[in-house]
Amino acid sequence: MQVGRVRHGDVPAMAAGEVADRALDALALVDVPDDLVAGMDNAPGDRHVLAAAVGADAQPVITANTADFQSPRFVGPDRIAIEAPGEFLATVLDEQPDLMATAPWQLASNEVVVTGAG
Repeated sequence: MQVGRVRHGDVPAMAAGEVADRALDALALVDVPDDLVAGMDNAPGDRHVLAAAVGADAQPVITANTADFQSPRFVGPDRIAIEAPGEFLATVLDEQPDLMATAPWQLASNEVVVTGAG
């Protein structure tokens, strides 16, 4: 059994104040059966990621490495969508311009404390 990290569902409509919290909540660890990973036909190093997306019915997979996710069986129209980060952000901007206009301000206003390992 392998574990993959996926984002569940499509971009939700939300208030700008929820963007950061929802981004973290949308990530989930998914148990991926070895036989599902073995059945993937994309680049070997990323088969567990595509298998996690297929198993969780996640849409879309966002990666800067779209070439490693080419899969005639699992990727395409009416199947898993693979998008580069810029393409994904452009889609959100087109579909939810108010969200994209206010999200940076909301993210910048959140107090974030980062501590290093001693």
